[in-house]
Amino acid sequence: MISLVYITKDETALLERSLRSCKNVFDEVVICDTGNSQFTPELASRWGAKYVRFEWCDDFAAARNAAFAAASGDWIWWMDCDEVLATAHMLSREVQAAESAGAAVISLPLVYSRESDGTPELTYYRERLFRRDANPIWRYRVHEVVICEGRRYVTDKVRIDHRPPEGRTDGRRNLEILREAIVTCPADERPRYTFYLAKELTYHGDWQEAREYFREYVPISAYPAEKARALYEIAWCSYQLKELPAAKSECFRALEFDDGCVEPYILLGRVAYDTDDLRGAARWFSAATMVPKPDTVFFSYLPGYTYEPWDHLQVVYWRLGDRRKALEAARRCWRYKPNDARYAGNVALLKGEVGDDEAS
Repeated sequence: MISLVYITKDETALLERSLRSCKNVFDEVVICDTGNSQFTPELASRWGAKYVRFEWCDDFAAARNAAFAAASGDWIWWMDCDEVLATAHMLSREVQAAESAGAAVISLPLVYSRESDGTPELTYYRERLFRRDANPIWRYRVHEVVICEGRRYVTDKVRIDHRPPEGRTDGRRNLEILREAIVTCPADERPRYTFYLAKELTYHGDWQEAREYFREYVPISAYPAEKARALYEIAWCSYQLKELPAAKSECFRALEFDDGCVEPYILLGRVAYDTDDLRGAARWFSAATMVPKPDTVFFSYLPGYTYEPWDHLQVVYWRLGDRRKALEAARRCWRYKPNDARYAGNVALLKGEVGDDEAS
């Protein structure tokens, strides 16, 4: 038996869309209401779901634990209201495979954001399905995670799409929770709160303060993937603050830790371009095109491993007067995004400048 659980507040339309994507997939649905002014009890009744009321206390983990406690399935699956289950028909098969492997937790990809043409932009894996006897417990007031026992099973045969309504933001809610949490949290929780407070500050353009928290995080981090991300974010904050020499040196530091991360190469190219070092920019963007996409369950920024460095290169080579290389870069972009009118136009323009014989 598999239970599906949600926590929700004023998201009736999104919740109904998410439920439609999960129709006839789960044995039980639990909807945990954290303070709706909309008609969530009626929606729960219409879908045959168990309705639970939770008094909101600025703690997402507490709300999710209440939702998990109300579920009665052998496996518990969680979703957010702005998410849609894709390839749902594969779920039962993957649960059986996980059980055969002796796993208690199933991780699968979340397509967090897409570009305007629908191309995935940011993808990462999250633990979504837990055996009840693995004792899953949510922790951290925001950017919460599950702590549980048992082996993990990772699959890409089931996928979730994040589809928030256009223009929706959380305002400063998460930032305020994180600021309070980092002061009151136990010592073992401070690294995670530090990382996500820094990240939240970047969303609000508070580059100076974000950089300070990322710098605080690096020496206390126990997670290599997040440490590598923090080192790059320090460089990015410096770049946003127009401190280009610092951004450059901090990119080198990030690459010393993890040379398989593409973003520092791209940022080094941008720093070179901004200082009119076009040949240096060409070298760094070219280096970025040779970085293979890592096999990771952490954040994967797909444009960096596909068309983005080629997009920069077509401009750099054009400014250097090398129309042939600019055309090749434009073609690479077009192959990744064949419906992009700008890339198609660039290819047509450069073919005309290079000449048909050379272009072929």
